[in-house]
Amino acid sequence: MATTYCKRRPAFTVIELTAAAILAAALLAMTLTYVGQASRARHTLQTRARAVEMADNLMEQLFAWRYDELTKDNIAAWRESESFSSNHRKLDARIVLSDADHETLAATQILIEVSWKDHSGQQPQPVRLTAWRYRHRREQAP
Repeated sequence: MATTYCKRRPAFTVIELTAAAILAAALLAMTLTYVGQASRARHTLQTRARAVEMADNLMEQLFAWRYDELTKDNIAAWRESESFSSNHRKLDARIVLSDADHETLAATQILIEVSWKDHSGQQPQPVRLTAWRYRHRREQAP
């Protein structure tokens, strides 16, 4: 009787391949979670940067107005205009005017608050910008 010997080649077993697949799946899941968090953080930062830019632009536009034009009615009409609403989608701006209580000083405090909702529907800390607008001598009412 002749005996045959077969030479066994080294190879991976099913258990080794399964363990490698599980490790690869775990690494992929962790990577996707990290990429998702980084994407949300980037989107939040971009939205905040847009809100800061919007507050700055609004303040610049309000400072271009004459002092006597800074009234709540004029701001309400401006907010309803097409030029205001078309430029500020998904961001909500609140503009508050308050006059200084001083007899010799004509000044108005302008507060601009820009808020928005994030991907989960929550409202993060809004961007606030405050400035004082003084009546210039050349703008003195007669």
